[in-house]
Amino acid sequence: MLRSIFALIVIQILAACAFGADAAKGPDVAYFTKLRFDYAAQKDFSPGWEIEGARQAVIDAFKKGDNDKTKELGEAWLAKVPVDAEIYLVVALSRKNQGDLAGYCMDMANFYGLLRSITSSGDGLSAKTAFKVIAVAEEYYLLRDVGAKLKQQSLVDGCDVMVVDQRGKEMTYYFDVHIALQAEQRALGIK
Repeated sequence: MLRSIFALIVIQILAACAFGADAAKGPDVAYFTKLRFDYAAQKDFSPGWEIEGARQAVIDAFKKGDNDKTKELGEAWLAKVPVDAEIYLVVALSRKNQGDLAGYCMDMANFYGLLRSITSSGDGLSAKTAFKVIAVAEEYYLLRDVGAKLKQQSLVDGCDVMVVDQRGKEMTYYFDVHIALQAEQRALGIK
């Protein structure tokens, strides 16, 4: 219970850092939703961005504690893939490590703005109200952030059905993966 309260306080502080008087509103969901879906509509869109080498270099720099390199590579990556929430997170943490709290708050606002865009698309509790994602990576960002541990995954009617342990409680979340599946089919030349 204390963890949940602490997490809510941290989120509100981050929102206040980034949005001042409009902190109660949080990030503009419409902006992040448009960003995600416009990115996915690009002709060369690939939902498998998490396996690219340039992205892995950002993660490796972060794991080594090289904050300058993490920021440099992360900013270059985000110019290419502006919807990669996890990279916003590692860049934010690198900024925090260096005492750049304004930059930290900005990048955390982007991280949570992207996650909020996903959660605003439905409640994720059924196929009809599934969270709409543009890549499977988005599912994992969200699940990790809410403390969910994957127990079982299946694909049912264009939805990833994720059974998770979320802090001792079993939950089932549905993610609409039609956009990612269609992009993969285009890449493979399947109509």
